[in-house]
Amino acid sequence: MAVSFVVRVWQLTERECQLDIALLRCGKLREGLELFREWLDDIETRQLQQQPYSIDPKALRPQQQMQEVLIKALLWLPLIQIQL
Repeated sequence: MAVSFVVRVWQLTERECQLDIALLRCGKLREGLELFREWLDDIETRQLQQQPYSIDPKALRPQQQMQEVLIKALLWLPLIQIQL
Protein backbone atom coordinates (compact mmCIF):
# COMPACT_ATOMS: atom_id res chain seq x y z
CA MET A 1 0.00 0.00 0.00
CA ALA A 2 2.85 2.43 0.80
CA VAL A 3 4.35 1.89 -2.64
CA SER A 4 1.10 2.76 -4.40
CA PHE A 5 0.84 5.91 -2.27
CA VAL A 6 4.38 6.96 -3.25
CA VAL A 7 3.61 6.27 -6.92
CA ARG A 8 0.43 8.33 -6.69
CA VAL A 9 2.27 11.25 -5.04
CA TRP A 10 4.96 11.02 -7.73
CA GLN A 11 2.32 11.13 -10.48
CA LEU A 12 0.65 14.15 -8.89
CA THR A 13 3.98 15.94 -8.56
CA GLU A 14 4.80 15.19 -12.18
CA ARG A 15 1.38 16.46 -13.27
CA GLU A 16 1.84 19.61 -11.19
CA CYS A 17 5.15 20.29 -12.95
CA GLN A 18 3.47 19.83 -16.34
CA LEU A 19 0.72 22.26 -15.35
CA ASP A 20 3.28 24.83 -14.16
CA ILE A 21 5.08 24.62 -17.51
CA ALA A 22 1.79 24.99 -19.40
CA LEU A 23 0.84 28.06 -17.34
CA LEU A 24 4.26 29.59 -17.98
CA ARG A 25 3.91 29.02 -21.72
CA CYS A 26 0.41 30.47 -21.67
CA GLY A 27 1.71 33.60 -19.94
CA LYS A 28 4.52 33.99 -22.46
CA LEU A 29 2.07 33.53 -25.30
CA ARG A 30 -0.19 36.19 -23.82
CA GLU A 31 2.80 38.52 -23.48
CA GLY A 32 3.83 37.87 -27.07
CA LEU A 33 0.31 38.50 -28.33
CA GLU A 34 0.20 41.77 -26.39
CA LEU A 35 3.45 42.89 -28.03
CA PHE A 36 2.06 41.92 -31.41
CA ARG A 37 -1.13 43.92 -30.74
CA GLU A 38 0.94 46.96 -29.75
CA TRP A 39 2.95 46.60 -32.97
CA LEU A 40 -0.25 46.44 -35.02
CA ASP A 41 -1.62 49.53 -33.27
CA ASP A 42 1.60 51.39 -34.03
CA ILE A 43 1.46 50.41 -37.70
CA GLU A 44 -2.18 51.45 -37.91
CA THR A 45 -1.40 54.85 -36.37
CA ARG A 46 1.48 55.41 -38.78
CA GLN A 47 -0.63 54.38 -41.73
CA LEU A 48 -3.45 56.74 -40.73
CA GLN A 49 -0.95 59.60 -40.51
CA GLN A 50 0.09 59.09 -44.12
CA GLN A 51 -1.07 61.83 -46.44
CA PRO A 52 -1.26 61.94 -50.23
CA TYR A 53 2.06 62.79 -51.82
CA SER A 54 2.69 66.47 -52.35
CA ILE A 55 3.76 67.94 -55.68
CA ASP A 56 6.14 70.26 -53.83
CA PRO A 57 9.66 68.72 -53.99
CA LYS A 58 10.54 70.09 -50.52
CA ALA A 59 7.54 68.37 -48.95
CA LEU A 60 7.93 65.21 -51.03
CA ARG A 61 11.25 64.07 -49.49
CA PRO A 62 9.97 63.89 -45.87
CA GLN A 63 6.83 62.11 -47.04
CA GLN A 64 8.95 59.60 -48.92
CA GLN A 65 11.13 59.03 -45.85
CA MET A 66 8.03 58.50 -43.71
CA GLN A 67 6.77 55.95 -46.25
CA GLU A 68 10.11 54.11 -46.16
CA VAL A 69 9.97 53.95 -42.34
CA LEU A 70 6.45 52.53 -42.54
CA ILE A 71 7.51 49.92 -45.10
CA LYS A 72 10.45 48.84 -42.90
CA ALA A 73 8.12 48.59 -39.92
CA LEU A 74 5.72 46.45 -41.94
CA LEU A 75 8.51 44.13 -43.02
CA TRP A 76 9.68 43.67 -39.45
CA LEU A 77 7.30 41.28 -37.80
CA PRO A 78 8.03 40.56 -34.17
CA LEU A 79 8.61 36.87 -33.62
CA ILE A 80 7.08 35.21 -30.62
CA GLN A 81 9.55 32.81 -29.07
CA ILE A 82 8.69 30.67 -26.12
CA GLN A 83 11.78 29.59 -24.28
CA LEU A 84 11.77 27.66 -21.08
